[in-house]
Parts: sequence; structure tokens; C-alpha cells
Amino acid sequence: NGSRITCVYGGSDIERQIRTIKKGIDIIVGTPGRVMDLMRRNVLKLNDVKFVVLDEADEMLNMGFVEDIETILEKVDDARQTILFSATMPAGIKKIAQNYMHDDFKHVAVLSKQTTATSVKQFYYEVKPKTKVEVMCRLLDMYAPKLSVAFCNTKKQVDELVQEAAKDQMFYEESGGGVT
Repeated sequence: NGSRITCVYGGSDIERQIRTIKKGIDIIVGTPGRVMDLMRRNVLKLNDVKFVVLDEADEMLNMGFVEDIETILEKVDDARQTILFSATMPAGIKKIAQNYMHDDFKHVAVLSKQTTATSVKQFYYEVKPKTKVEVMCRLLDMYAPKLSVAFCNTKKQVDELVQEAAKDQMFYEESGGGVT
């Protein structure tokens, strides 16, 4: 739809992120620390924000980001819509919801027997950390799924996974095989 989107997070060149934001951005996806850093530098002004989405809110709480989230939410216009996603709903998350969401907010819970569609097959493998990427590449080759999603804990892990998977992909394409 023509929206301009960027990601801001630590470990990436902040000057490049600043240049991108100054060109004009409609949607920013970011980590609390980098968002606050950009706020302190007066690059990110949050007074016109219409929507705030907090994903993995329970994880941010566990990692000690509550104060950062509160600092950010205090700078955003109260008329915004706030959407909060959390696998669990500990007291700290409930407090954020009560303090920073409108009084008519709705808590939507998924019942445990509804967590997975019956048409979805789920598997897990316990592997040593050093072999995760190799095992995943082998599984992708073996099962050749039409679609798949891989989740990582850090951007560094995402970069490593993409790099290794790309090498694996090149090997299969060169040998006449193929991975979707």
C-alpha cells in the first residue's frame, strides 16, 4: 500500500537508521532500547503515533524492559490504539495493559485446547546448540515444506541462520537438487 517501513535495533548502524527515519517513515518496528535512544536524540518523535504494538510483551517483561516500555508509552499520544501480544499474562503485563490501554480494552485469551489447528502438524527436535542450523537445513531438505517459519532469539541468530541456509540452498541448486 506504499507504506514506508523500517526496523531499528541495537547492533545495527544507528546513523543509517537515523537517515532512513529522516526520509520519512510510516511504520517503525524496534526494540525498546533503540527506540529510546532515537527518542533521546530527537530523531523519533512519538506524538503523532496512532498505533503501538507490543509483541512478546511477557518476554520483554522477563528481560527487564518494563521501565523502557513505560517510558516509550508515556511519550505517545493517549488517543493511540495499543495492541499487546503476550504468550502469558503475568501481573506486570496486566499492569501495563491497565495503565496504558484504554479502559475498554479487551483481553483475548486462547484456550489451551484451541492452541493448534488440527490441520497443522507440529514436531520438535532436541539438538545441541551448535547443530541447530545444520539440523534445520537437513529437515528442510528432507521434508521440503511449501512454507515454513523459523523463530530466533536474536538478530545475530537470524543472520547466522539465513547465511547458513543460503549456503545450503546454493549447494543443493548446484548439485541439481532443490529446496523450497
